[in-house]
Amino acid sequence: MQSKTFAQLKQAFNDRFDEGESQYISDDEAGRLVNEAAAHLHNWLTIQNPMYMYREKDLQVHPRDMTAPLPADYHRVIKVWALDRELEQLSVDDYQGTRPGYYQRGDVIVLCNVGGVGGFPLTVRMGYVPQYVDMIADADTLASAVAPGYDSYIVNLAVINAKVKEEAIITDIIATQNKIEELINQDIISRKLQQRQRVRDVYDWGW
Repeated sequence: MQSKTFAQLKQAFNDRFDEGESQYISDDEAGRLVNEAAAHLHNWLTIQNPMYMYREKDLQVHPRDMTAPLPADYHRVIKVWALDRELEQLSVDDYQGTRPGYYQRGDVIVLCNVGGVGGFPLTVRMGYVPQYVDMIADADTLASAVAPGYDSYIVNLAVINAKVKEEAIITDIIATQNKIEELINQDIISRKLQQRQRVRDVYDWGW
């Protein structure tokens, strides 16, 4: 699916917001409202199903202290691999023991007891959920708009938030938004089922 650009989302917001007797909203304010709504959708989706925005990145390990800097867009870790094996995420109480794994400290991860025949890793691979990044340029697009209806959710939520400040009547918009939320929830459930089926397929075939 091709996501709408920032300019298109702001225009859609203005078209919907102007229905009725609403006050003028500047382009900057429209952009802020759209980004705020998009961030809400991003957080909702990644809480329900982290694989929506899942990314992987190789991180350089500093051998002196066995740390690796987190990606610039890091939000939440899913898993970390080193020397072709997945590492356990350790708690504060665990990392001083002998179990191999990692823990997060500020803006780095710290590897613990990771080594062996292959030596210490020069890189680790992290699977993670990225944080929402505001759209700025008119040509910017939205990574969160992964299915039809998601752009509409963002525009409607931005309009609702704007009209609430005006104390305007928004019954019709909320009714529409509830229908879109229902469709998104169905899509979330469908994607989870598809992911489980892919896992079963891989397991059954022994790949």
